[in-house]
Amino acid sequence: MPGTTAITAAMLSVAVVVVTRDVTASAPASPRTGASSASASLPEGHVPSVPTTVPPRSIAAGEKVAGFVVADMPSDQREQLRRSRQHVGFTYLFSGEDQAKTFAESRGGQGDRTDACMVDGGDAGSPGNDAGSAEPHDWPTSYSSMLAFQFDTAPASAPSLRATHRSKQGPSGRADVHLVRAERFVAEEDGRASLEMADAWVDARTHGVRLIGRSVLPLSRVFIGPNGLEVYAAREARDGAALEVVLHAPDRPSEDAALADQLRTQLRNMSVLLPDRSGANTDCGHLRFALRASAGVGQMATLQSVAFLPPLDGEDATATESESDDARGSRELQAMRQRAFQLTVSATATTTDEGPVMSIALGWSGRERSGV
Repeated sequence: MPGTTAITAAMLSVAVVVVTRDVTASAPASPRTGASSASASLPEGHVPSVPTTVPPRSIAAGEKVAGFVVADMPSDQREQLRRSRQHVGFTYLFSGEDQAKTFAESRGGQGDRTDACMVDGGDAGSPGNDAGSAEPHDWPTSYSSMLAFQFDTAPASAPSLRATHRSKQGPSGRADVHLVRAERFVAEEDGRASLEMADAWVDARTHGVRLIGRSVLPLSRVFIGPNGLEVYAAREARDGAALEVVLHAPDRPSEDAALADQLRTQLRNMSVLLPDRSGANTDCGHLRFALRASAGVGQMATLQSVAFLPPLDGEDATATESESDDARGSRELQAMRQRAFQLTVSATATTTDEGPVMSIALGWSGRERSGV
């Protein structure tokens, strides 16, 4: 299948080791089998923790921030809630105006998705979202191209409902304000990329947005897997034992535009098992997580996915008369062979290492099958 990366039965496994001792080297680490040279390095950057700034009690509707588009719920949903007498409302957050417009016009559909992912850090009353109440901690690892927030619409004449709602929030009563991060993957040349991050408070009731801060993480590609799956990495500048890893699904997994659209939908959804046995997931094309290693202690994350392989000769179904591009793309996807694989990314260190060593292993994890 033109433009589709295929791996054969002979490629049962491959291992890559990226040594990150020399941080002064200018050339990015390149994909290779076996150990890279000691001069290879990854770019350094910093991923801010969950902010510990004092949360606002509310945000004026006129406050806006680029990259955060707040939208009301579709009219059908509003009417359904009214008829069921549920005293709640919903607000939706997107990274772009086009997504929000498609959502409104299609009554809840999302249409094309971008390389922007968003993470909900919780409302302003959540533990850890008050300045000085907790140590800085990592953001959640559930990424989505759209976030949904629920808020209370109970009338003032319903004190019992109000009291119940406030009791879930603690004394702050700031349940409408949510902490959100938006991450946008930006591809560059020569195996380089960057992750543009923006943290903000979003008021689900007023639709106001207040920026906390922006940052950029430089990345270097260290591996390319089945169907063009890319692995990028960077050294954490403020934690010498940490590596930031970004998995990125290809924007154009096939030269055939119709098939590429079908494949992209499949490949953008990823799920990774993290070192603490929790799960990280995404539906927006990239997934970031951190691995930390100290002398004698390492960490590993595992992606389980499916490789889409070209059909064998004679297996491709015959095109029908007046077939649309969408139908043809779907038919070609159905004809492709599929085989489960497992990709592991690990960070280890010894007492002689000046920094963590990153290793990548790829292997089949199931038998081949056909059809989606």
